[in-house]
Amino acid sequence: MLDVLLSGKLSRDPLVRVGPSGRPFTTAQIRVPVEGDETLWVSTIAFGEVGERLGRLKAGDAVSLAGSAKLSSWEKDGELRHGLSVTASGLLSIHETRETRKRREPKEAPGRAAPAEPPPGREPGVAVEFDDDIPF
Repeated sequence: MLDVLLSGKLSRDPLVRVGPSGRPFTTAQIRVPVEGDETLWVSTIAFGEVGERLGRLKAGDAVSLAGSAKLSSWEKDGELRHGLSVTASGLLSIHETRETRKRREPKEAPGRAAPAEPPPGREPGVAVEFDDDIPF
């Protein structure tokens, strides 16, 4: 088994489908930049929670995937071609991170709080002296 961690962008919207067993899965194509102007196209399939999360993304979203990879070869128009397929077990997306942060932030940004009033008998900005005995 070949474990990989790769980062790239979705080339088109992921496709969510249901298999013959009734189990949903998501497929996607990821464009991974390599040396120079070269690009590696990676076919991806994801199940369960990872598949659900992948299915919510859109073309152009940046993603990082972890999973098991498999090399494949085929012939098209008399030319031998090679590809990489990944069964994703983990997913990280900048889009998801932004959405999560938006949900956590308060609806209205609170203004700055006024400075606390000093205790009675003390002037503002005057340091407190600690002359008490240490209790040990």
